[in-house]
Amino acid sequence: MFPSVVRFFNEVTATVTGAGNLTIAVEDFWTDTGADATTLPALATHNSYFNGYVNCVLQMDDPLTYTP
Repeated sequence: MFPSVVRFFNEVTATVTGAGNLTIAVEDFWTDTGADATTLPALATHNSYFNGYVNCVLQMDDPLTYTP
């Protein structure tokens, strides 16, 4: 078995401040090939995960939510 690795990137161009949720639309991401993202893959319930980084620092699970 080989995993299907997919990477998406986003660069926020302005400072994000205040309380609440930050939602990043799929159209604001690009893939590791440089193409614009159009959809995010659905994650399998028992065999998938995602990593979220802010300023190159891996974030804990609690503040992140993945919604394809």
